[in-house]
Amino acid sequence: SVVSAASLFVSADCGVMHLACATGVPTVGMFGNTDPAEWGPYGHGNLAIDITHRTPEQAAEVLPPAGEPRAPSASMERAQRALV
Repeated sequence: SVVSAASLFVSADCGVMHLACATGVPTVGMFGNTDPAEWGPYGHGNLAIDITHRTPEQAAEVLPPAGEPRAPSASMERAQRALV
């Protein structure tokens, strides 16, 4: 499929994000109203970004894959480093 051939999949929280994750493609999910700790992409190499923070210091919080312990607040720079 087109999704399984991708080297990275970036998406809002939706069913297609979960399908991409299930194919083994590294997945970044962006979350607003839903809980990224519960609904984030599972597995090593996947990220959930909480986009609800509005302060400059917390413009986006990077979370571990769903099911893993949640780390203290992190920065968008951490997400960018993880994607490189």
